[in-house]
Parts: sequence; C-alpha cells; structure tokens
Amino acid sequence: MEKISRKYIPNKFGDKFSIIKESRSFKEFYSLWENTKNKKPFMLGRLRVVITNFCNLNCAYCFNEGVKKNANFINPADLDFILKSINRKIKDIKITGGEPLLHPQIKEVIDICCKYKNTSITTNGLLLKKFTAVLNKSKIDYIRLTLDRPYFENFRGGMIDSNKFNLIKGGIKSMAKPVAVNMVITKNNINDIDNMITFCENMGIKKLSLISLIKFNKYIDSVYVSPLKIEEKLNKMSNSHKVVSNSRKSYQLKNIIVDLVWQYCTLGCNICKTDGFIRVTTDNKFKYCLGEKTEISFKKELNDRDSKGLMNKFDNAISKLGDFSN
Repeated sequence: MEKISRKYIPNKFGDKFSIIKESRSFKEFYSLWENTKNKKPFMLGRLRVVITNFCNLNCAYCFNEGVKKNANFINPADLDFILKSINRKIKDIKITGGEPLLHPQIKEVIDICCKYKNTSITTNGLLLKKFTAVLNKSKIDYIRLTLDRPYFENFRGGMIDSNKFNLIKGGIKSMAKPVAVNMVITKNNINDIDNMITFCENMGIKKLSLISLIKFNKYIDSVYVSPLKIEEKLNKMSNSHKVVSNSRKSYQLKNIIVDLVWQYCTLGCNICKTDGFIRVTTDNKFKYCLGEKTEISFKKELNDRDSKGLMNKFDNAISKLGDFSN
C-alpha cells in the first residue's frame, strides 16, 4: 500500500502536537489509532449544538443527534445561558440537528452562537435559498452541506427529486459564505466521487469531505464501504495527500481539497472519544457518545440558572472523553 506523510500526531500522547517526519500507510495509521484511542482526544474543545431533532428528510445513515420521538427546538434564551456558562471550555461551535434551518428562531440562534465562538452550520440544503439573507448577513464562518447524489433518492427516504436537487443548487449559488460538502460513501455512489468533485468545482465549492459509514444497522451493513477502499480509489486519483488528524486524510484533487473522514465505531464507542465533540441536545443533556446512552442531564441547572453547576456537568462530560486542556 502506498505510503502517506503524517503531519500531526500527539507528542507522547499529550495535548501538544508535533510535526514528525514519518510515512505510514492508512492501514498502519489505523493500527496506531487503535493503540491510542483511549488516550486524550486529538481534536479539543468542540461543541455540536443540536438546535432541533426535527428534519425534512429521513436519511438511513443518520443518528439524528437529538431525540427522535418528538419535534423539539432549543430555546434561544436557554442556549445563550448554556454557551455563556461553558464559553471558556470550548473552541468552536457547530450548529446541527435534525435540520437546523427548520428552527423557527434560526436567526437568533445563529447570532447567539456567533457571539461566543467561531460557528458553522450543517444542513441538507433544501432551505438554503429560503434563508439566503439570514445566512449571508450572519457572522457564521461557513455552511456544510450533506449531499450524496446521485443515489440520494433511496438513501434519504425517497424525498429528494431532481427539482429539489436544483433547489439545493440554487441555494448554493446564492451563498456569500463558503460552502463545504459532505458526501457519505456507499457501495452505490463510490464510483461517483469524480463526478462529485466536478460538481463542486463547477459550483465554486473548495472543500469536499468523503465520509465513511458507521455500521449500526442491517441496511448500513448492506451498503457499507471500507475507508481503505475509499482511500485506494483516492490514491489512484491523486499523489498529493496528508494525514491531518486521527481520522482524516486530505487530498488535493483538481482545485478541491478532498478529505477522507474515516469513522470507526463499535457502538462502544471510540470515535466520539477521538473527535472531541460534546453534543448539546434539545432535551437539556450533554451527550458524549452517539452509539450508547452516554449523556448527562443539566435540566435542573438550566432551570435554576445555576451557571457553576452547569459548568460542572460539562466538565463531567469532558472527563468522559479525556483532558481537553491545551
């Protein structure tokens, strides 16, 4: 297997990063990660704010980071208090869902998040056109769009047709903010990667992330593609690549930066330990693993407006991942 240059690895498994001149294959890198996955996380102090669990699609691969049963929306005043309480513990914020643009107070939510930290938003793109003004006038850093064409019709619950895809394209064109694209790789679309790169180039998108699936149900098992297979395909397309984190490898293809985001989860759960994300859910919990019921409720602290108590709960969640100080 072709060797790759590693750029960042933890110095003695601490929280400082060193540049080390080594070459490793992705398979060797996997072995290294297996041996260090219980150490301190590579990416530190990152917050995913699940502002709603409601969505206008039904993607087969989605964990839906909130609670699935009822359509809940995070209260902006509550969100402001949460972020103010834990502000010094976090580095950046990702707004997610569900579909975050369905939140009835999305402008206020974005403004609150941007007040505290650099903020991005992840969306399926169906409502981009509708919220062009809100997004373009906000202080949000970039928009991340999940797009799996051409097989999204089945993978997303049969809810996107060509007309809606054209609506998504119109939304992308209307954005003054940078747009990045996620493409979840399956057996059905692995041969469409080159077409997606061309699509991104034509749309002025500079970054594409190819995401491997996490195996958590029988349907996913049937369409699952190993990240090693994705890597093999990308190696044939480019000679320029580097490892930028514990689970990410970056390529330069045409004018696009293409990241291979390698997800590994046995629902044990190890990927959440290494991506360094804490989720804030709509039902007032800090969630530090998507694969099991690992969550810490802060409902009482929020209702009492107990900032110190809420921060202690957040520290407890952080301790489940490792030391986030750096």
